[in-house]
Amino acid sequence: MYFYKRFSLSLLLFVVVCLPSTLSAQITPPPCRPETPFVNYALPQFTNGVQINTSMPLNVIIANIVLDSLKRSMTLSKLDSLENTITYSDTLKTLMKQFYLLQDYNPQLFEQNVYSNKSTYNNFPFSDELVYTLSRVLDRVSPQPVTDRLLTMSSFIAHVTIIDTIRHNDTSARVAFTPFSVTAHVNELIKGKVLPPCTNLNPSLQQASTLVENEQVCLQFVYALEQRLDWRFDNTSDYRFEESKDTNGLPWIKKSKEYILFLKPSLVCSDSANMYFVMRQLNIGGLSGMYPIDSVTGIVSDPFDDFGFGTGLTKAQFIAALKAKITTLLSY
Repeated sequence: MYFYKRFSLSLLLFVVVCLPSTLSAQITPPPCRPETPFVNYALPQFTNGVQINTSMPLNVIIANIVLDSLKRSMTLSKLDSLENTITYSDTLKTLMKQFYLLQDYNPQLFEQNVYSNKSTYNNFPFSDELVYTLSRVLDRVSPQPVTDRLLTMSSFIAHVTIIDTIRHNDTSARVAFTPFSVTAHVNELIKGKVLPPCTNLNPSLQQASTLVENEQVCLQFVYALEQRLDWRFDNTSDYRFEESKDTNGLPWIKKSKEYILFLKPSLVCSDSANMYFVMRQLNIGGLSGMYPIDSVTGIVSDPFDDFGFGTGLTKAQFIAALKAKITTLLSY
């Protein structure tokens, strides 16, 4: 792929640095948006370009060099042109692979590398447009747009059991007034090797308190009752009123139930020192990346067959099929 073939070994060694990344979870609202009521976490701002660590696997180092090259060479006009002309080719497939590798290796570091360093990349101030453009391109040209976008755009893919949900009232919201902070036990982490830390949202619940102490199996995210579930057709509106409910009118995410989740950090706000993120589901496919597992049959609910697997797979079959799709993506 031309984005990195031109890089010599000497340049690769030049850009490699060692930089620790600290991360903290909190329920305290970020100072740049004090009205935020739900769990969020702070990531320090980077100041000197895409950060690469010498302990990274070589394919991750190369993927970071690709990201740095894109941020240095792309302007918004070039990005618009690329979006309108690129096809489902080796170039696009390789980009999908690079983005997957970076998010899988360390999702938080990926977000820092994407959103930080705006002064370093003066010709391309809207770094997140790289991510959004790739998503729009896949939606337009991929033969399996939902599958490719869920796999490529997600930071975490996980089989979880819900431990606790806490309902909030967001008075600052225009539509999504009732967000939930969700604490989940990770039964299997399929994508995203570095989980963000959890914070204790409910000290009175011993199971949640114990889980939060083990960062290897704890995952927290936020969703809102007003967040629509079905994103298969209309991508023009962010919300429909009271959509994240089941057929009985109950919240979509329930305690003690199992789910296959596709999650991604969403930037809340930033200041000179930190960026503040909240973990959310992906607004892609028929169930917004939140697939319930029947507690009796073990069948994964995918009523719109988002992945082309069929609609009656057990969780073991569904996860195996997902991993096969990922193996194909990483072979590009």
